[in-house]
Amino acid sequence: MITTPFTFVATSEAIAQVGGIPVFADIELDSYDIDPKEIEKKITNKTTAIIPVHLYGQPAKMKEIMDIASKHNLKVIEDCAQAFTSKYTYPDGKQAVTGSIGNAGCFSFFPAKNLGCFGDGGMITTNDQAVYENAKMLRNHGSRIKYSSKYTGIITP
Repeated sequence: MITTPFTFVATSEAIAQVGGIPVFADIELDSYDIDPKEIEKKITNKTTAIIPVHLYGQPAKMKEIMDIASKHNLKVIEDCAQAFTSKYTYPDGKQAVTGSIGNAGCFSFFPAKNLGCFGDGGMITTNDQAVYENAKMLRNHGSRIKYSSKYTGIITP
């Protein structure tokens, strides 16, 4: 999975936790967001997803990223931890809220984030029914039906 090295370690940890290997594409110096041109250079036959990280309320160049993902049949998972309610403006003027553009959006509600909570928390957004169902199961110890787990839920050391 391709992501940016200019992010908190949790982004690459998530990749490793699902058995992936983080591949880092450099950033654009004007925004500190991942550079779409650098993403394209890093794609191999093992690449499955792109994880752009929207930083400082500035969305990554999502049209370019989505075009690359479409061209190579890759998923896009937006890391929106620092971009709650930020709007991305397409070249044609149309706007979209971060977390609604890729296949899924991930938000952190850690107390130091734009929208914090008391302790640790987060949210996943998606318009993909399969992603939605799997996320619901993972948050509930991998089960749809009480005491019947299909997957292992989240495990922390």
